[in-house]
Amino acid sequence: MINRLGKENVKKMIGSYPVVVLLGPRGSGKKTIANGFSKKCFNIENDDEVYRLDYLWEDQIEKDELIVLNEISHSPELFLRIRGVLDEHRPRGGRFLITESFESSMIKILGSRVGILQLSPLLIQEIKPEEYDHLWFSGGYPHQWSDKATFPEKQWEYLHQMIERYLPNLGFQLPPRETMRLFKMLVNFHGTIYNASRIGKNLGVSYHTVNKYVDFLIRSGLVRHLPAAQIKSRKRLVKHPKLFWRDSGLLHALNGMKNNEDLFSQIWVGASWEGWVIEQICTRLQMNGKSIQAYHFSTTDGYALDLLLNYEDQLWAINTTISSNPPPEFFSELAKVASMVGADNAILISRTHQPLQQSGVVSLSLVEALLLMLDKK
Repeated sequence: MINRLGKENVKKMIGSYPVVVLLGPRGSGKKTIANGFSKKCFNIENDDEVYRLDYLWEDQIEKDELIVLNEISHSPELFLRIRGVLDEHRPRGGRFLITESFESSMIKILGSRVGILQLSPLLIQEIKPEEYDHLWFSGGYPHQWSDKATFPEKQWEYLHQMIERYLPNLGFQLPPRETMRLFKMLVNFHGTIYNASRIGKNLGVSYHTVNKYVDFLIRSGLVRHLPAAQIKSRKRLVKHPKLFWRDSGLLHALNGMKNNEDLFSQIWVGASWEGWVIEQICTRLQMNGKSIQAYHFSTTDGYALDLLLNYEDQLWAINTTISSNPPPEFFSELAKVASMVGADNAILISRTHQPLQQSGVVSLSLVEALLLMLDKK
C-alpha cells in the first residue's frame, strides 16, 4: 500500500473549509483518498448514485456529516445546490469533499468557501529510491505503475479509455480515431514551443480549433502548457508556451516504447526527462498547499531555462540534464541566465548522486532539489 502525501493536506483542508475540491487526472487516486474520509460517498458518474443522492439530499444535509461527491463534473448543477447549503447553513468546515478529473468553471461560484488541492499520479517522494527510474519510465498512475510487467499494455488501456469513453462523456467533440491522431501529434511537440498552426495543418482544422482541443486536454489533466516568462530584458524573448505530456508513461507508450532498455538511446530522452522533472516539481509543491507560478524562459538567441519558478517569494532558475556528471559549461550557462532573470536560486537537476557546485549553481538529484525547495519556507 502506497502512502500518498496528499492525505494529510486533505485532512487539514477539511477542517478549514466547508468545501474541499481535489483536482487531478483520472486515475491519480483522488477517489481512493476521498472515500477514506467518509462513509457518505456518491459516484456522480453513476446515474443510480445521482438518484440516490437526490433522494437522500435533505436528510444528509440535516445530519451535518461530510459528504463525498466523486467526479462532480458529470452533474455541475450540484454546485448550485452546494452553494445553497452554504448560504443557508453557513457551515464552518467539513461539509463536502469533491473530486474532479475535469477542471470545472463552476467551482468559482463557491468563492472563498472552497479549498482546492491539486493531486497527481505518484510522486518520487512516495516511493523507494530503487524505484525512481521505473516511475519515470512507466509513469505514475497507481494502477499502472504497481504492475511492473504490463508496460505498455496498461498505458494503452488508459489511453483508449480516455479516447473512447471519458473524454466524449465530458463533451470532447473529436471522434476517437482523430483524437488518437491528435495525441500522437502532441507527443511530437512534447518539450517544444507550442505551435497550434502546425498541428492544425496536419489535422485539417484551424489553429483556433486546435487551441480548443488542447485546452480541453489541459483541463482533463493530460497535458500541461508551461507559459513563457515575460520579464524586462534587452533580448528578444520567446512568447509562446511549451507543451508537455504530464505523465511520462503515456508519453513513452505513444512514442512506441516497449521496454526501458533503449530509453537512453532515444533522441527525445532529454525532453522526456525535462517534462518529468517539471511535472514532479510543480505537482509536489502544489500538493504542499502553496501557490506557485511556473514558466519557461527562452530568448531568440539561445538563452533558456527549462523552468523559472516563483515559489515562496523566491525565484528559482532550473535546468535539467540526464547526465550524472554535467560538464562545466552547463553550470556557467545556467549562472548567466539566472543572473539575467534575477533569480534567487539556480539549480541544475541531473542524475548525480552527489551535489556539485560551480559558478553559484548547484547540481542536485530531483529528490534533493525538492527537499531544498520544500525546506525554504
